[in-house]
Amino acid sequence: MVKRVVVDYAAGLTGRTLQEAADSTKAFLSTQHGNKFYPFVGEVISLVRPTHDVYFVTGEPQFVADAVTKMYDTQGYVSTIFATESDIFTGAIDSALSSSSHKADAIREILTSHDLGMSFAFGDSEGDHGMLGSVAFPIMVNPTEEFDAAAPQGWERRKGKNRINEIPFFVAGRLFPTQR
Repeated sequence: MVKRVVVDYAAGLTGRTLQEAADSTKAFLSTQHGNKFYPFVGEVISLVRPTHDVYFVTGEPQFVADAVTKMYDTQGYVSTIFATESDIFTGAIDSALSSSSHKADAIREILTSHDLGMSFAFGDSEGDHGMLGSVAFPIMVNPTEEFDAAAPQGWERRKGKNRINEIPFFVAGRLFPTQR
């Protein structure tokens, strides 16, 4: 199902320019309806920025990942790449980041030059399983029932508004453990 949606998404952009898609995405993200990120995202990024590089690993296409990366002023992203010729979408997909194994490969590549022992990842569905399994601190945010049931018991689970709003405290506790 996910693969079919990505194929249709790419096909629907055929003939449009990368700049059109980027501008449309940026405009949408600036609206009340477009900025649907959990409130904790900005807080966590501000918290970890002094000691960590922040990357988005997403199945969304490159123009969405790029806009979000710029919105949060992070180091980079790994995403699905829709094919272009002379910055015009062809309707093809150069690479898809829509499966658990693809996201796991992406995060492992990032971690080749970063400290695995202090790595965090956030996910909500089965497609994030491999990525979460590749970091020191996997955090499930409102996971689907299937994902919740399939994930290892040791993974952090945050469900519901109150528990999600506590995520910055959880991250801070891992970054700055108290001395006892």
